[in-house]
Amino acid sequence: MEAALQAVLAATASFFVITVIFAVIYIICKVRNRQYSQNCVRTRNVPNVASESASFDPSLNQIAMGELLLATRDFSPELIVGDGSFGLVYKARLFNGVTVAVKKLGSDAFQGFREFRAEMETLSKIRHPNIVKILGYYATGSDRVLVYEFIEKGSLDQWLHDTSPSTEHDASAARLPLPWETRIKIIKGVANGLLYLHNLETPIIHRDIKASNVLLDSEFEPHIADFGLARRVEGSHSHVSTQVAGTMGYMPPEYIHGATTATVMGDVYSFGILMLEIATGRRPSWPFKEDDGKEVRLVEWATNMVKQNRQMEMLDDRISRDGLKEDGVVEFLRIATWCINETCSISEADVSAPLVKGLSWNFHHSSCPKLESLVRKHLKKVFKEDIGQAAGLLRLHFHDCFVQGCDGSVLLDGSSCGPSEQDAPPNLSLRAEAFEIINDLRHLVHNECGRVVSCADLVALAARDAVYLSGGPDYDVPLGRRDGLHFASRQATIDNLPPPTSNTSFLIESLSSKKLDATDIVALSGGHTIGLSHCPAFTPRLYPTQDPTMDEDLASELKEICPTENSTATTVMDIRTPNHFDNKYYVGLVNRQGLFTSDQDLYMDSRTRDIVTSFAEDQSVFFEQFVLSMIKMGQLSVLTGRHGEIRANCSVRNSDNKSYLAYLVDDEESKSEL
Repeated sequence: MEAALQAVLAATASFFVITVIFAVIYIICKVRNRQYSQNCVRTRNVPNVASESASFDPSLNQIAMGELLLATRDFSPELIVGDGSFGLVYKARLFNGVTVAVKKLGSDAFQGFREFRAEMETLSKIRHPNIVKILGYYATGSDRVLVYEFIEKGSLDQWLHDTSPSTEHDASAARLPLPWETRIKIIKGVANGLLYLHNLETPIIHRDIKASNVLLDSEFEPHIADFGLARRVEGSHSHVSTQVAGTMGYMPPEYIHGATTATVMGDVYSFGILMLEIATGRRPSWPFKEDDGKEVRLVEWATNMVKQNRQMEMLDDRISRDGLKEDGVVEFLRIATWCINETCSISEADVSAPLVKGLSWNFHHSSCPKLESLVRKHLKKVFKEDIGQAAGLLRLHFHDCFVQGCDGSVLLDGSSCGPSEQDAPPNLSLRAEAFEIINDLRHLVHNECGRVVSCADLVALAARDAVYLSGGPDYDVPLGRRDGLHFASRQATIDNLPPPTSNTSFLIESLSSKKLDATDIVALSGGHTIGLSHCPAFTPRLYPTQDPTMDEDLASELKEICPTENSTATTVMDIRTPNHFDNKYYVGLVNRQGLFTSDQDLYMDSRTRDIVTSFAEDQSVFFEQFVLSMIKMGQLSVLTGRHGEIRANCSVRNSDNKSYLAYLVDDEESKSEL
């Protein structure tokens, strides 16, 4: 399974890639027992804990607990430089002149010792330039301390929010605002550190990524610190812990809601929050008021601002705008919102694959900044009245792209030249309301922005929102398509839309020419999790003989709905959650409850069975692949640049639109008069 951290390196000259590899390896730290006298440590009335210590650096070979007590002035508050999970961090200068950071864990013997052990197991053998190096640890009775390399400029939190006091021990008291380039450098380094952790033979999940756990050296190179909550991913399963992990504001929703399984994607979510904090200078846990007085938190505010293409307004006021490239900011914040998406964590490595020339993630950023908010707002109203329209819009996008590419040709009415794609048998089941909705969107958008957005782009956006507003994943859509100048013939439409009676072999063969593979086919078929079907699409499985791969109870119910082969009734595609976009369609296939032959055979065929099973078992896996396949499909044979046109009416070519031609003539005459 690919994870989402790839996005950051791609956004600023290849941020990073993360591949989660599950293996069974347990790293055991070499420890040496060492006894200390009672006068060197303070004891408490807590359960006895065996004394032990270990050194991972030559400079600490002869260090004893007594020296650490002296170096920290018996853990004086004046030397505190940080507050990590379950313990304070002190600056200490050893007898040999080496300055170190000493973390003294809290007094809770059980919880503290467990955190101490976790820190040992994860840090003892980690060596990476973007991860704080542990030099050793010491434990005597209930006293447990960790010794780290000292990172001189303090935490990122202090630089973003200027939280630390000015003291003689603070070498970075006078802090200037971090420029954009430095912030990019920091987030890139954190990304590289997480890449290393997640790519270990036994992956490590940090579980507490936040600004105060990112330390900056003299060159502002970041170092990930504080592994008090770190957990390994062993074997094929995520580590299970009964303890809530992380810090409010950075915690993924599933941790807040009681999930006990630590996942790589939890780190990705926290990383996305960190990206937003670095860009905006706002604390994730502190609510603030918008211009209208409404109180919001960072995630909600940032998501809405990105949807409205107001990325530049989001930036920390202290960041200089001189020479700042807007495209880079837009991409940075787009990726941050990907990471915090609660319904799917998409591998930006794949999403950021080269787009078809002419398409762009922010194509209408300047020409129509409110485009996506207009589309979504209108569709929310439509679906509130009839959620069934979501399936119709999704089907419309599929039927448009599969025939002669995503060019809006399916929207064209017939002409004197003959019938249109709409009149071909595979398209007769498309809902008439879907065509009307697209034209309504065209009217809204053109009134707001002028004739700059194609009908083909509107279909792609409507399909995305149909998925999201019915419970599925949200995702970005590359835009810049132009509308086709002609529609496909009846036969071409039939040839390019596989019928529901197709088996898997036919699907793979027929769609290979469109560069769609078996995984794409299974993922895109998941669109059948919403919507209705007419009886003739599946009655060949009932009459004259029943398909043995169909569940008996389902077959009996369908025969009541469709008593004859030519019945005109309809039934739901997904018997479990017919109006909710989820993975229950695949659960149905596993239970032989697929409606079409083309559906059920995906589970019966050995080439695709495992893909179906993985989607049925894990909805996030399905969502991730569905988005990738939708973006891939949405680029089929698109027209861009000077090819095609932008229709004034989605159902009519501009050359056939008399009112549009009259408008052009009037416009040219008015220009000549001027």
